[in-house]
Amino acid sequence: MENKNFSQGSIWRKWDLQVQPIKNSWFLNLESKKESIKKATIEFLDKAIEKGIEVIAITDHNTGIAIDYAIEYSKEKNIFILPGVELDANSGEHIIRGLL
Repeated sequence: MENKNFSQGSIWRKWDLQVQPIKNSWFLNLESKKESIKKATIEFLDKAIEKGIEVIAITDHNTGIAIDYAIEYSKEKNIFILPGVELDANSGEHIIRGLL
């Protein structure tokens, strides 16, 4: 008996699960760089969309500023944002944490 619910098979999608649109030099004073961060985030998402990426996880170091801009912009575009952050541990490792 054929199961019609699965007649299409697998659907492969492009995801990028660790992107960081904030430049390292901006971390010294993030508050004064909000417009630059917004612009860079939008440009980053536009390039991802052009490449067919449908889901992107923003995981900047120790901040989530770009996430709000990305989520707002994604409402107008065909891309889903997974919020996250990459935390610097005292031992030198980096810990990536999803925020859903």
